[in-house]
Amino acid sequence: MSFEVGVKGLNRGLAWLDLRDPCDMSTRRLPYYFLVDASSSVGDAGSDASRTLIGLFVERMRQNPYHLETAHLSVIKFAGETKVVVPLVELPAFEPASPLLVAGCNLGHGLSLLAERIRDDIIVTTQDVKGDWSSVVVLLLMSEPTDDFTKGLDALDAIKTYRRFAFVSKAVLKTTVNRLKDSGFSVITEESSRDEAARWFDHVINCAFDHMEDPLVYPEEDV
Repeated sequence: MSFEVGVKGLNRGLAWLDLRDPCDMSTRRLPYYFLVDASSSVGDAGSDASRTLIGLFVERMRQNPYHLETAHLSVIKFAGETKVVVPLVELPAFEPASPLLVAGCNLGHGLSLLAERIRDDIIVTTQDVKGDWSSVVVLLLMSEPTDDFTKGLDALDAIKTYRRFAFVSKAVLKTTVNRLKDSGFSVITEESSRDEAARWFDHVINCAFDHMEDPLVYPEEDV
């Protein structure tokens, strides 16, 4: 990301802080959900790669006042079992956990739990309350799913998310990658170029600023 783009993004974050009503001390949350492959087939190297990538996201977010003010992060692992390892928590308090590796890669169960958590976690907008921003989903898929994840995709499609991103390893079949793309995921792979990976990473971080294009319009509301 160029210096000019970085400064522009920072200025937009500062502008958001300036636009807030000083009498309104409440802050709308910007939820990021990380859905992480913890199947034993990924091995320690794959697990470390996922942890490192999440750490890079967190490090970049903590450099931006907009993210520090609004971003909340959660981590859900999926394998032979599916579990919330980090419930939705504000960015300054976030500490990534080390998910234990388990046999199997039940992506469908992970997607279903993700949809369930978004439904339960997110405060919706009403006439009296400005709810949370729509969620950003980041999938880290290191092995080919061992289940039919159609129902999981359907569950996720049934709720509103703002952006969906996925990093997939070369072990994942092209048909799986295409299904993720068809469901609205912006996908990169281990075989993507450095430029493609950098653009994807910046998009994950900076897509939050899309919410600021019109401060009077909120993602949950019809326009």
